Amino acid sequence: MKILKDHWWVFLTLVGITLIFFIAPYYEGKIPTLEPNKEEPLDILTKVAVKLILVGALLDQFIAVFFPQDETDKEERVQALNTLSIAKDEEKLIRKEMLNVQLQGSAASIQKLDSQLASFRNTKQVAKDKIATTDSDRSAYVRRVAFVIGLIIAMTGVTILRDFFDMSSDALNHKMLSYIDIIFTAAVLSGGTSGINQLIRVLKDSWKQA
Repeated sequence: MKILKDHWWVFLTLVGITLIFFIAPYYEGKIPTLEPNKEEPLDILTKVAVKLILVGALLDQFIAVFFPQDETDKEERVQALNTLSIAKDEEKLIRKEMLNVQLQGSAASIQKLDSQLASFRNTKQVAKDKIATTDSDRSAYVRRVAFVIGLIIAMTGVTILRDFFDMSSDALNHKMLSYIDIIFTAAVLSGGTSGINQLIRVLKDSWKQA
């Protein structure tokens, strides 16, 4: 029940598309076999790859514009990144200082530095956990939104399996495969969009920390 409560709009869209898809009459006579597409496999794969990259990139931009990240979460993530960066710099300084102290043989100073080092390690871990939680929450939200939009896009004919089979007939097995194609395409688009979003996020973080 909790899943339905949290993701009711995803399930509602899926049910709506399922009803719309199967309300249309289907051929009830002899069910023909599915014929594979006669194009070269490499040409088919290239076409599918280009389609997914273009649609996935446009979908990612659409979500970024119309479903932006909450400002509070964004600020908390930036603060966590800054904290992580500062903690790393402080940790490097302490390690250098520990090396100098070890050469001098001061046990008391080493214990003090060990304590400081442990403190900064803890700060780093807390910051990493915060970043991971924020990214995970955002990624899950983006996947849900992308799946819903992907269903709508797939209903217009932008699908994957259709490129591999001739589904011009309205036979039952063709119709079932078309329905599976819609769900499969939406799932791939949602996963691809999340991946693109995460890749851009990682590249931005790497650039900031460089």
